[in-house]
Amino acid sequence: MKINKISELGVSQVLGIVQIVFMILLLAYVYNLNTQLARINKKLSAISNTGTKTPGTIKIKPDSQSPTMGTGAATVTMTIFSDFECSFCKVFATDIFPRLKEQYVDKGLMQVNFRHLPLAIHKNASMAAEASACINEQGKFWDLHDYLFKNQEKLNNNLINNWASDNNIDTAKLAGCIINHTYKTKVDKDMEEARSAGIQGTPAIIINGLVVMGAKPFEYFAEVINKEIAKIPGRTATETCN
Repeated sequence: MKINKISELGVSQVLGIVQIVFMILLLAYVYNLNTQLARINKKLSAISNTGTKTPGTIKIKPDSQSPTMGTGAATVTMTIFSDFECSFCKVFATDIFPRLKEQYVDKGLMQVNFRHLPLAIHKNASMAAEASACINEQGKFWDLHDYLFKNQEKLNNNLINNWASDNNIDTAKLAGCIINHTYKTKVDKDMEEARSAGIQGTPAIIINGLVVMGAKPFEYFAEVINKEIAKIPGRTATETCN
C-alpha cells in the first residue's frame, strides 16, 4: 500500500511537470506566433503604404492621346488613373463619376483626363486598356468606358468586339490594334507616369494636383473640388444655371 501511494505521488509529480512544460512550450509558441504575425503586419503595412503613398501634390503632363471630357478652360482638372477590371474603379466610374460629371463637367467647372493603370493581377485589364485607347481614336472612348465598367464581370475580348460591332466601330482596325499592341506604348507611358508619381493602386484621382486614392464618397470629392473652385476669386460651384 505504501509503495502504491509513492507510485501515485510520483505519477502526479510527473504529470504536473509535464503540464508545466506543456504550458511553457505553449506560451513560447504563442509568443513566437505573435512575433511572426507582428512582422507580417509590419511588412503588409509597408507594402500598403508603398502602394498609396503619394506626395501632397503632383503634376500630370498634358497628353493629346488621352481621353478628355469637358472644357480646357475649366477651373479644375481631374486626372483619373484607372483599371477596367478593378472593382473599386467600377464603384467610382458607375456610382460617383456620373454625379461629378453632372455637377462640375457639364457646367464647365471641371475637365477630366483619363489615364490607364492596368494592374498585373487583372488578366484582361491591359487588353481592355489598349482596346479603349484604340476606340478613343474613333471618338467613342467614354461610351466604351461606361459599358466596360457596367459589364466588368464579363470583361474579355469578345465583350469589346461585340460592343464595337453594335456601335459602328471599325472592327478590323480594332482587331489590328489588339493583335499588334498598337497602343501598348501609350498604356505603358501612362503606367510609368503613375509610378513616377508614387501611384501604384487604382483608382487614383488627381484634382488640381491633389491625390485622392480610392472610391471615396461623392461628398468627399465635391468638397475637394469646391475648395479648388473657391480659390478663384468670384467663382463658386453653383454659379451656373441648373
